[in-house]
Amino acid sequence: KQNNYYDGRRDIVESTRAALDYLQYLNNEFEGDWLLAIAAYNTGEANIARAVKRNESKGLPTDFFSLDLAKETEAYVPKLLAMRRIVADPAKHGLEFGTLQNEPYFVKVDVGGQIDLAVAASLADMTQEDFLALNPGFKHRYTDPSGPHQLLIPVASEESFLQKLATLPSSQRIPVVYYRVRSGDTITKIAQRYGMTVSELRALNNLKTQSVKPGQELLLRSSAKTNVLVSAESRTTTTTKTTSSKTHTVVKGDTLWSIAKRYGVDPTVLASTNSLKKNAIQIGQKLKIP
Repeated sequence: KQNNYYDGRRDIVESTRAALDYLQYLNNEFEGDWLLAIAAYNTGEANIARAVKRNESKGLPTDFFSLDLAKETEAYVPKLLAMRRIVADPAKHGLEFGTLQNEPYFVKVDVGGQIDLAVAASLADMTQEDFLALNPGFKHRYTDPSGPHQLLIPVASEESFLQKLATLPSSQRIPVVYYRVRSGDTITKIAQRYGMTVSELRALNNLKTQSVKPGQELLLRSSAKTNVLVSAESRTTTTTKTTSSKTHTVVKGDTLWSIAKRYGVDPTVLASTNSLKKNAIQIGQKLKIP
């Protein structure tokens, strides 16, 4: 599955499943010849099929080492065969590998609906960086509203995570996030910036037109199924906090996520406010806190 929220090609479990399924398909396609299957995985099944046909037409053998293929593919299969031999007997090649426990590190848990990844990381007692490393399939800081709703967490954290998740109020799964329109913004730009479609943004804010005005507040995320409207008093409080002037000087160990968490702001808004590219920050850099 691939959409604005999620890319299954980056999902650890799903990408591995897809790779193994495809390798099995290629093995069947080339009548159980694993070398041809692996070569096809690298260069494409059509290229291997054409190379086999060329050799057949010339009365030549059609095994992998007899085919005329791209240099990358001709090296790809021998490299894997060499790696297999090294791993099977590292001492023979003057190598020593560290010990890996023969037990699973992570487990897949179903969280039953959309959730903020920062909230999920907290429930798992993990840093956000470590949590995202296990769940890189999500493009934004929250899961796809239409699923999948499965997350990977360390086995050791499963019981505690599920207990905390069971008592987590639904209103805290996805914090409500507002965005204040700035000069030059358009509804299309805002939607793209936050991984939404224009229709989603308009529906969430009950917008009748495509136009937005500087200073206007838009709802970007809501934990409820319907639009969430906050009282005038709470909107005033939010506005006061949002417009206060703060800066943070980046120190060693800081990440965009840790800084955002410290000041209670959305990381994407923090990145946007400071025009950060790829969320990169440097020691000594001064960040404006929205």
